Amino acid sequence: MVTTLPISSREWDLYRTFLSVGSLANVDLITADLSISIPTLRRRIARLEDRHGFKLCRNAGSRFSLTADGQALLSSLRSANDILANLNRLDVQSGEASLEILQIRSTQRLIEDFWLPLVQFRPAMFENVHLRFSTLNGFEDDPQSDMVVSVAPQLRISAGDKVETVGTVESCFGGYQSYVQTYGIPGLEDLKEHVFIRSDCFRSDPEFWDEVIEIERRCSRSIRVPHYPMAQRMARAGLGFTVCTSFGQAFDNDVQIFSHLGRRQTPIFAVFHGSNWRGQRGFQLREDVLKVMKNSFRGISDHGARR
Repeated sequence: MVTTLPISSREWDLYRTFLSVGSLANVDLITADLSISIPTLRRRIARLEDRHGFKLCRNAGSRFSLTADGQALLSSLRSANDILANLNRLDVQSGEASLEILQIRSTQRLIEDFWLPLVQFRPAMFENVHLRFSTLNGFEDDPQSDMVVSVAPQLRISAGDKVETVGTVESCFGGYQSYVQTYGIPGLEDLKEHVFIRSDCFRSDPEFWDEVIEIERRCSRSIRVPHYPMAQRMARAGLGFTVCTSFGQAFDNDVQIFSHLGRRQTPIFAVFHGSNWRGQRGFQLREDVLKVMKNSFRGISDHGARR
């Protein structure tokens, strides 16, 4: 099942309603919890079922019971709700944290799987800064005039930089249902029947790179692409299986993890470069960014442990 996270407060009301249905089951408790009427409750459930195209729950008298599809959606929503709650728990004063340019240097995988969802679900935190994303091989603008933070497993450190451990990322192998339905689940003994999609950006996780090379060697065919997003798009199209991260798993339930092929936890560090972070506004933004990163890493790690 692919669950697209809601992008508006009205849409999220539908999912909050379903979370309450799954947790409370009793009609009176649900309507009291949400401060809505019974007709509104039924309309929201009907709209959500229309959106997903299948029956989510059944109503017998004063109680609801979930279908198998409803149980699967509830599990996805609880994971998403945990992550969003971590982000919304932070009281960021955007006026105090506003700066001209915030440059974030990271690996392709972290930009795609962590930073972009973070900006999507916590836009208020970044509304008064010009965001600049770049990979670790260089700066887009002059680092002396920007607020620059690098986030990756391995980083260069200069005098005056502040280093923080923000969490861990799990690297593993996985494929989408479009691939599994055609080729089956790859096993260590039958990899010659499978296709592996590799990107050199996987080198950014050096502890996992040897396993990537070995898996590619044992597959009958491999596809090499220059960028991580391209590898993910090709995997989503069912052309092969590839490397996944715990971030990708948290936001896309169509990914099936092949843990028997290997998985590894890698610590992630944040380096706040130079003296621009030392002023009052820089210090506040650094603390806000750090809190969001740590809470998000923790929430996504908890999600991965439940899968």
